[in-house]
Amino acid sequence: MRARVEVRLRSSEKTPGGSLRDCRSGVAAWPAAEHPTTHEAFPQTARGLRGKIMMAEARDTEELVFDLVVVGGGLAGLCAALAAARAGARTALVQDRPVLGGNSSSEIRVVPYGAGHSNAWARETGLVGELILEDRATNPDQYLDHGLTNSNYDLTLLHAARRESHLTLFLNTSVRAVEVEEIAPVVSSNEASVSRYERRIVSVSGSQLVSEREYCFRARHFIDATGDGTVGFLAGADYRYGREARAEHGEPLAPATADEVTMGSTLTFRAHDTGKPAPFVAPLAAYPYRTPEDFIYDRGFWGVEQPAFGGYWWIEICNPYHQIADNPTVRDELHRHVLGIWDYLKNHSPQREHLATYALDWIGMLPGKRESRRLLGDVIVTEHDCHRDREWPDGVCYAGWWIDLHIPGGLLNRVDPGEREDVDQNYKHWIRVAPFSLPLRALYSRNVENLWMTGRDVSVTHVALGPMRVQLSLGAQGQAVGTAAAYAVAHDLTPREAAHPPGTHLSVIRQQLLREDVRLLGVPNEDPADLALRAEATATSAAGLDFG
Repeated sequence: MRARVEVRLRSSEKTPGGSLRDCRSGVAAWPAAEHPTTHEAFPQTARGLRGKIMMAEARDTEELVFDLVVVGGGLAGLCAALAAARAGARTALVQDRPVLGGNSSSEIRVVPYGAGHSNAWARETGLVGELILEDRATNPDQYLDHGLTNSNYDLTLLHAARRESHLTLFLNTSVRAVEVEEIAPVVSSNEASVSRYERRIVSVSGSQLVSEREYCFRARHFIDATGDGTVGFLAGADYRYGREARAEHGEPLAPATADEVTMGSTLTFRAHDTGKPAPFVAPLAAYPYRTPEDFIYDRGFWGVEQPAFGGYWWIEICNPYHQIADNPTVRDELHRHVLGIWDYLKNHSPQREHLATYALDWIGMLPGKRESRRLLGDVIVTEHDCHRDREWPDGVCYAGWWIDLHIPGGLLNRVDPGEREDVDQNYKHWIRVAPFSLPLRALYSRNVENLWMTGRDVSVTHVALGPMRVQLSLGAQGQAVGTAAAYAVAHDLTPREAAHPPGTHLSVIRQQLLREDVRLLGVPNEDPADLALRAEATATSAAGLDFG
C-alpha cells in the first residue's frame, strides 16, 4: 500500500497585491501586462498600471532523470558526485551557490584541514587529495590561514566537475521541494532486507534563480550533502539538532541535559599592506573592541606581520541564534564583530603602528557553518567511537581531527574562560584522538529508503561531530558515499542492503575505494589484478627515521 506525499516549502509572505509568494517558483503571482513599444507610450502605460496586479506567465518545470542526484557542492558533495560519475552512474550535482567547495570556497575561505593536522601519516587521499594537489600545482597563492583562498581554487573544483562525462552540474540551483512516497515495511528472513523505511524520495525540485528555470530531478538514489540536512528534513528523515544528554550515549563530554546548543558560524576577512596610510573609521554598528580585556579571553591575531593576512576561526557566534533559521541575523552580527576587530587592530591594538598602511580588501558575506541538523542512520557514531578505532566491518572512511567543540556561544559567551583545551591540560589530552574509521551505516538515512548523506549532516552525536567535521575528512567521506551509492544503483540495492556487514557488497565497495587511492584503516588490498601484491621489494641498505 503506497501513498504519494509531496513536501514543499511555502512562504506566508504576501505580495503587494495580496497573493502568496510561492517559494518553489521564486516569483510572485503577478498578472501579465503589455510592454510599451516606444518611450512615449511608457508613461501612459505606467500610469495605467497603478493599483493593478501584474502576473508573469507560469514557467514550465524541466524534468530530468538521473541514476543519482547529489544536493550540495561542498567538498563532501563534490567528491561524492565525482566518485559516482567515475563509477558510471549518471549523476547530477545540484549546488545553490555559484561556486563549488562550500566552506573552502572563495566565498567563505575556510582552509580545508583533516586528520593529518594532528596525526602523522594520516592525510586523506583519493579524490580530495587529487583536488588539493591539482590546486597546489596551478594556484600561485598560498592560503595557510582563513580568508586567503582565491578564485583559482574555485576553478580547480569547477574544472574537476566539468571533466566528468557522467556528471551534470547545476550551479545557483536551490532545492526547496521534495516529493516522497510512503512505503510499507518489508519483512524478510534476511536481516539486511528487513525494511524499517517509512518513505522513499521520488524527486527533488529546485529553482535556478539566475536563469529563471525550474527543475525537477528524478533519480533512484539521492545524496544529501547540504550540510543543513535540507533534503532529509524535507523528506521527513529522522534528525537531531543540538547536544545529546550525557546519559543518552554515556559520553563524558556531553552536557547533563540535552539542549539546542551547537557549534557556531564564522566569517573571515582579508587585509593587505597598501604601502600608504590607510586610516579606518569604524561604522557605528561595529562592535566596540578597545582593549585585550574586551575579548574576555586571549585570542591570537596570526599573520599580521605578513604583507597580506586573513582570519580568524574564532570570529564565531552561535547560541542563542539558530544556525539555519537565524542565519541572516548571524551574518549581520558577525559583520559587526569583524568590523570591530579590525577597528581594534587598526586603532587600538599594540600592532596599530605596523598596520597603519593596511586596509581590508574582503569580508565574507556568507557565514561558514560548523553544525546544524544531523540526519540519523542505522548507526550513530559517538564520542566512544572517536577514542579508539572500532574496526567497523563497514568502515569506509576515517577522521582524526581532535574533538574540537568550541566554546558555546563563541564571541557572545562573556562568562566562560575560553576554549577549554587552553585552560585544562587534562581536557586537552583527552580530546586528542588517533585516526578512527566511520561505518557506512552512519552515512544513510534510517527511515528514508534511498537517501544517503555526507558532510557535517551525517549520523553522529554533537561530540563526535567535533573530530570529523573538517573538510578533508568530509571529502574522503563523500568519495566513500558516492562510490557506495553508484554500486547500489548498479545492483538495485537500498543503502542498507549495500552496507550490511555480513554481505559481499561491502567487500566490493571497499576494494574499489582502495583502487581509487583511498586509505581505509585496517583494510588490506585483496585485488587479484594488482601486480604490486606479487612484487618483491629489495634494498641494499636501510636506515631508521631520525627525528633529531
